[in-house]
Amino acid sequence: MARIGNFETRELPVAVGTRTFRLRCPRSIEELHDAEPSAVPYWADLWPSSLVLAEELAGRSLAGVRVVELGCGLGLGAIVAAQSGADALATDHDRDAVAFARDNGRRVLGRRLATMRADFADLPEALVELAPFDLVIAADVLYADGSAASLADALRALLRPGGEALVAYPWSGQADGLVAGLGWPATEREERQARLLTLRRPG
Repeated sequence: MARIGNFETRELPVAVGTRTFRLRCPRSIEELHDAEPSAVPYWADLWPSSLVLAEELAGRSLAGVRVVELGCGLGLGAIVAAQSGADALATDHDRDAVAFARDNGRRVLGRRLATMRADFADLPEALVELAPFDLVIAADVLYADGSAASLADALRALLRPGGEALVAYPWSGQADGLVAGLGWPATEREERQARLLTLRRPG
């Protein structure tokens, strides 16, 4: 099986809408956890939040929409957005995640997926210079202390007035700090084992 960086890989079939994608991911997260528990690449698995976000994007027509995914992991969100017509950029703070997203984009789309190594808690100037975006997407990025405040700052820096953010997460109340910090119109709905928050920046 092919390697990406330091990882042996396997193919992961992922059903989104009427399509099945075959993404590459590290061969065994369990093996990685046993080897070095403090450095487990949680980005390397597809959690329910990622699938809920992908399903939402698959149901939209995004032709001409500029999209950035924060904390892209394997790149599913940005890939589905690109397939729906978006000009999509996948970003993650982890170098290996960016490498997997780039490889998966090429495999699924048959062309280059734009990627960038970027931490939304410390936005690089190169990403800020690409703003504003029409749509910002993220899944499972609200798990750490301070992440809600960091994501709020990132959305203010990246999203255009009238633009939309989609944030998926597993637990009720996990996005309360984000919603309160921004004060933007927000709706939340539960889908399977995750929740999807829609935020609209006032125009």
